[in-house]
Amino acid sequence: MTDNESPASGGTPRISVIIPVRDNQAGLDDCLDALARQTHPAGRTQIIVVDDGSDPPMKPRSGVAAHVLRVDHRGSYAARNAGAAQADGDILAFTDSDTIPSPGWLAAGARALLAAPGTVIAGAVNVTIGDRPSGVEIFDQRHGFPQEFYARHRNAGATANLLVRRAEWDVVGPFDATLQSGGDMEWGWRAAQAGIPVHFSPDVVVAHPARRSLRELWRKNRRILAGRAELRRRGVRRDGDRLSQLLRPQLRHYWRSRRELRGTATPLPWLRYVGAHVANQVMTLLLALRHHQFEFAGGRLRTWSSVRR
Repeated sequence: MTDNESPASGGTPRISVIIPVRDNQAGLDDCLDALARQTHPAGRTQIIVVDDGSDPPMKPRSGVAAHVLRVDHRGSYAARNAGAAQADGDILAFTDSDTIPSPGWLAAGARALLAAPGTVIAGAVNVTIGDRPSGVEIFDQRHGFPQEFYARHRNAGATANLLVRRAEWDVVGPFDATLQSGGDMEWGWRAAQAGIPVHFSPDVVVAHPARRSLRELWRKNRRILAGRAELRRRGVRRDGDRLSQLLRPQLRHYWRSRRELRGTATPLPWLRYVGAHVANQVMTLLLALRHHQFEFAGGRLRTWSSVRR
């Protein structure tokens, strides 16, 4: 087998793993340890760590063959683009420094791409929680990374677990580095415009620790809602936040989740989860108001972007 073999020729593809990181040495070390245990041949794997202005600079553990690029604090999407520009693999595999790829992650991703040429693979992100999880942890485990929803309804996937062949990457182009959030959704929109579908694969798995506090949940919501607002201003997203949905108590959902979380002796996990869910709903409402995600016009509720267009 030669280095020129590619997925199209049926040989073992060369995969370039691209990991943006900023000030997360411990997470990066754990991620690289997991990559060292991949069943995909090490000789057909390239690992590129893109250090986005960490202080001190990130230093991968000795023994892990990783190429380190350093960029000047330009954001995660610019870091991913820099890694992709240096990659020489047939497949680009994007993940984050706080994930733990399963041993079969790369091998399963390559199989999924071989089985569906001309597609992009959004793999599962399994959110892990502790033995006595907070309500935010339970909430994040259930709602943090809906990759299947993203693939089916947004033609996108979170870059914590996204694999694409070089040919499709070249057609769609790099991530929009001007976005601080939502770059994966915008990239998926361009892929859809180019006729390249994003497929969800439950066998392509990475693990991600759950957010633990309301402060962490607020920071995530603030970043995501700002990204959505920017995408709407650009006309990439046309859907808006329904005021009725944001204000309506999710009683039916809470009842279903009570049955699903019944595995403990007390109702505390469920009560914590409901509390975190309500807090998230309030955060979303406040941030939607802040970013003018909706308004009444012409007697009906319309999104800010549809009113302005």
